[in-house]
Amino acid sequence: MQLIFEALAKVFPVIGYVMALCMFTTTLFAVLGLHFFHGLLYRCNKESAIGKSDCVGHGNTGLGFPAPLLWQNPGYSFDTIWDSSQVTFESLISGGWQDVMYSTMDITGKDKQPRQDASPYYVLYFLMSIFVSAMFVLKVVVGAIVEKLNQMTGRGIMNEEQRMHKELL
Repeated sequence: MQLIFEALAKVFPVIGYVMALCMFTTTLFAVLGLHFFHGLLYRCNKESAIGKSDCVGHGNTGLGFPAPLLWQNPGYSFDTIWDSSQVTFESLISGGWQDVMYSTMDITGKDKQPRQDASPYYVLYFLMSIFVSAMFVLKVVVGAIVEKLNQMTGRGIMNEEQRMHKELL
């Protein structure tokens, strides 16, 4: 157990490099998200609206009484680099990425009301970001820890004949 903690202490500089790689990939996907989805997630709170021009004044929003019609983002957006970075980072570390993905798949165009599954190809953005950032970076961290542990026990620098001899002892 002590050997594992020593390996973790000695691998911190490597983990720092991996975290820098993680921040780079997060920033990369945030910039891509800004490019793909800037200003496209807006929607009207009136389901029958076709676009932004139909979302003016007051109307029946399904609440049973007239309410102000609002053209707004669903609580997240890719409209600024900060918002894009925040959504990308939250998508990678938590389970809320599905809502964002489904919203992007509903995009019909700028200033148009979303329609379910109108842009299904946007799912590729999320699959790539999760695969590259979560899966790849996690494997690099685990690999760095295992490699440092092997170096500390001597197994990382032994050839096959030396390993067999050590196992016999």
